[in-house]
Amino acid sequence: MKKVLVEMLEIYKPNGRDWMDYKMTKNNPYTFHHIKEKRNGGRLEIRNGAIITNNAHIYLNHLDSCYHKIYNELNHMFKELNMTYKPPTEDYYEEIHHILRKVR
Repeated sequence: MKKVLVEMLEIYKPNGRDWMDYKMTKNNPYTFHHIKEKRNGGRLEIRNGAIITNNAHIYLNHLDSCYHKIYNELNHMFKELNMTYKPPTEDYYEEIHHILRKVR
């Protein structure tokens, strides 16, 4: 696991849920998502990261290619949460679900 992800887990204490409300399991571990994409010069650092599981990451990459506006909305939410240095709240998760319902 990347050092920056370990640090983020200590700060944000996700408690088995990632920032897209996916459940972390042995087969669906946490990953580091670059808010500003690596391909666009985004750095591997806490302020540019989101804690998402592998399955959420796959789905997020799909959204990036097929529903870019939704992808951007989620990244905006990640950025806002990242700046709090606190775990996600139930209100945060409600907003994530609201955004994701736009593509379901």
